[in-house]
Amino acid sequence: MVLSSDITFRQEIESTTEFNILATLIHDNETTVKDAVQQMCDLILTPKTTDRIGGDWYVSLSVLELAQRNDPSQHVKLVEFMYQLHKITGIHPETGRAIVIGTDTMWTDLPSFGPTMLEDWLEYGGAYEDVWDSNMTPEHKRRWVNLNAFLAQLTQAADFQYHSKQPGGPAVHVVRCPLDESSVMIRTMKHAVEDGFTVAPGQAPKIAATETAAAMAACEWFIHASDRLWTHVQHQMIWKDPENGSVQAGIAYASRGWIGFELDRWETWESWLADLEKACVCGEHEHPRNKIHDALIQMRRVKEGRPSAKGAHLNTDTSQALICLQHRLESFHRR
Repeated sequence: MVLSSDITFRQEIESTTEFNILATLIHDNETTVKDAVQQMCDLILTPKTTDRIGGDWYVSLSVLELAQRNDPSQHVKLVEFMYQLHKITGIHPETGRAIVIGTDTMWTDLPSFGPTMLEDWLEYGGAYEDVWDSNMTPEHKRRWVNLNAFLAQLTQAADFQYHSKQPGGPAVHVVRCPLDESSVMIRTMKHAVEDGFTVAPGQAPKIAATETAAAMAACEWFIHASDRLWTHVQHQMIWKDPENGSVQAGIAYASRGWIGFELDRWETWESWLADLEKACVCGEHEHPRNKIHDALIQMRRVKEGRPSAKGAHLNTDTSQALICLQHRLESFHRR
């Protein structure tokens, strides 16, 4: 899909009704997720607006743009919106048949979400290879961290089933849950740990790494999705296609042969974060130190089998975001 060149990428997104529906959802306390989902269906799935079937693309672009602009504490309603939306099969108002985009069904399979994630980031966010650069602009850094926080919350909210080739064997990721972005998490950790500042296994990370977008994004995954990620580890979740480069071990750990959520991979990530926390200088690296500390608390909690304490011992901003999200998730999973 080619966006018109006479206005900027962001302006085109902002000009859509889809964007305005979702912006209102985030910023208006009176607007419910149910309202927003109904408005989106009315906009796209009515006889008078069949030309907006491609609006699925703009729904995803709008969600991702708003996720990158807003802090994790403001993602809660967006996460619930995506959860409820993907439970709906988009039926063409004239044919009465499910709308299929490529090989995926709208909105059950969220067909445009993956492609738009890449497009939105490259158009405005920056380049994936820049996320470990300490000179990355503050705005691009903030967007990358927010994006990963949002994807982590989606992954935590996802309904997921584990399938093994044989009883007791490792789980193979054979059925894609539309909300599950676990492979993005692995790519994020590869940027931060396996291909980043750590040149060789066991080497202590540089202090400069503490404030990079890569390190902060890695923390968001464990802060918001440790329960889901640890469940992946417990089920030895690997990808069916071992040639999937996005989940293979990074350059510094290529000999490990990782292709998913192996226990020693998790332990490598945990060790790296612990070393990174030690590298922080109190007073000089207070914000990254807090984030790293919160991530480690969550990693250790799930390993010990303890239930979430709903933000106990976490920093205030992290605690409030987690409490709000957990209450929301508990509510709509019961529906």
